[in-house]
Formats: sequence, structure tokens, C-alpha cells
Amino acid sequence: MKRYFIIFITTWVLIFTHLQTAKSQEVIPIPSLNQHILNYCANNLSQHVSNISDNSLVINALKTCHAETNFNDAPVKGDKVWGVYIEKILSKSGRMFIHLKPGAMRGSHQLGEFLLPGDILDFDNVKFTNGLGNSVNYPQHYLAIVDKVSINCRYCRIYEQALDGSNQEVTSTLYLPYISSGAIRAYRPVQSVLSSPINNSTMNSALLNYCTQHLGKKVGNGQCADLIAQGLKSVGAETGFRDSPKPDDYVWGALVCTFKIIDGRQTFIPGGQTNASVPDLSCIKPGDILQYRNARFRWGDQYHYFSMIAIHHTALVERVSSDKSTCYVLEQNSEGREYVTRGSFPFSGLYTGEIWVYRPIPK
Repeated sequence: MKRYFIIFITTWVLIFTHLQTAKSQEVIPIPSLNQHILNYCANNLSQHVSNISDNSLVINALKTCHAETNFNDAPVKGDKVWGVYIEKILSKSGRMFIHLKPGAMRGSHQLGEFLLPGDILDFDNVKFTNGLGNSVNYPQHYLAIVDKVSINCRYCRIYEQALDGSNQEVTSTLYLPYISSGAIRAYRPVQSVLSSPINNSTMNSALLNYCTQHLGKKVGNGQCADLIAQGLKSVGAETGFRDSPKPDDYVWGALVCTFKIIDGRQTFIPGGQTNASVPDLSCIKPGDILQYRNARFRWGDQYHYFSMIAIHHTALVERVSSDKSTCYVLEQNSEGREYVTRGSFPFSGLYTGEIWVYRPIPK
């Protein structure tokens, strides 16, 4: 009896081990956009590119393949965002760790579990040192594209601009556990909704329909962001973006434009740019998402005076008036009402704070 019991247990251990091995070797499909970027890199291998400080290889690949590049810096000014945040690889107390989310950390034995070919690596003063004392340094904001990741998730082959000054596109292999200082942030590129020839009106319309159907209803916990988060999930939009430019400044997609007060004057900044421009409110579409930070409004005349405060708030654009002066929104948790309501405000009424306008991006 004891013998049969041992055989039974051994059999199940072997089956379990086989299932775990099969799971670890499961092939994750490469997103089509990632594959387009890989094809671009393969076709331009050994070609001369611009100065390495311009990161021309990665930026040209993203633009050629119609990947979105209009994001705020996050969370530190100058740290560009290149898509959906995947993970951060860094050295800590002599060991390598990776962050998946703020506050979450796991050991190197699961390194690269989420990396896919075509993902973007953003280096922040990274140094790799092997057991013989040899080292390779990558400067701050240096970019590369993942070509392949080994089955054991230790080796990563990348497309990059040569560090020797030749400015050629080359391939290199990183042994990630050798990282001794600095950090690498990994991003998954997403399809552009601002410059791509693909029409994104369907995504905006679907999100607008979702919010309209929930008028008078409580979504999630009744918080303002719950309405948008649940709506984006319902319509199949991306949601895995890092807060920007500060923690709790939620990012909902591609940055369309920014309204902010600088030196007491309202400033309009188109998405992906740093310089102010003449306000062009025609760029704001129904279904776009507004994220407010310390925003205060006042408007009216000598007979009627209105004011509005949105310290930390999220809303959806329902429409913009024909004269481009007033924005009508669908929102939740406005004036303490933890259900979906309608609201409005004039853009010209903003006298302090900021508003970021985002366009949802399909997965």
C-alpha cells in the first residue's frame, strides 16, 4: 500500500512540474505594433542614424510605425514616457530587483517576465559590471528596443545606436543581472490616436456612450476616476499609464493638449510640445478625457457670477460649443454627488491650475 502511495505522489509531482515548465515556456504573442517596430529595426540594421543624444533610432521607429509619442514626462521632469509602463529594472543593495507598480518589488528570479520583443527600454545612467570587472555604461535617457528575451529571462538582445560614436544601428546582448547601478524602464508602445491614419472616433464614441448610459447611476465607488476607469475597461482601451507629471495626476491616453496658468496668464500647449501656442479648441473631441489639478474657474457678468473648483478631478468631454467657448462634460462625484451628472465650464474661465486633455487609446 505504501509503495502505491509513493508512486501516486511521485506521479502527481511529475505532472505538476511538467505543467509549470510548460507554463514558463508558453509563448506570448507579440503585439502587431511591436512587430512593425521590430521589422523597421531589422530593415535598418547597420544603417547610419543621427547623433546618439537624439535617440533617432527609437523615435524614428515609433513615428514610422505610427506609435504614440505624445505623453507627459513622468514622474520626474525629463523622464519621457513611451507607452504603457511595463516594469523598472534596477540595482538595490547589490541585488537586482524590478518594480511592476509603485511600491511593488520582486526579485530577479522573475526578471523580464513581462518583456516582449518590440518593447522600449529607457536607460537612466545604467552601468553593467561582470565578474571580471568589465563594465558598460548607458547614459541618462538612452533608448533601445528589445529584440529578443531568453527563456530564462536573463539575457536581452536589443537594437540600439552604437555607443562608440559611429552612430550606427547595431544589436547588443545585455545580461540583465549584471546591472550594478542606475535603472531601466520598460514601456510597451501603443498605436497613435493623434497622428495615425487609423480613425479613433469609434473608441471615443464608445466611451461617450458608456458614460451617457450611466447618467444618474453610481459607477464603482462613486469617485470621479471610477467612471473613466470602468468606461475605458469596458470599451477595451489602454489604462496602464504612469501618473504624470506628478503622482495622482492620472494619464488616460495620448496627450491632446494642456491648459495651464503661467505668470497669471492662461496658456495652451499642444500635445507633445513644450511651447505655448494659439488656443485651438477644435482639437478637443467628444469622448476625450479631462484631468484637472488645482483648477479654479470664474465667469459671468455684473449680474451673474459663477465659480468652480476642481482640485483633483476627472471628467469626460460630451461636446464643445459651436463657438468653442464652453466645454460640456459628463462626470461623477461633482459637488458631492457620487453618481454620473452633466456639467459645463468656459475654457476662458480658468484662472489657476492645469487641465490635461487625453484621448483614449485602443489596446
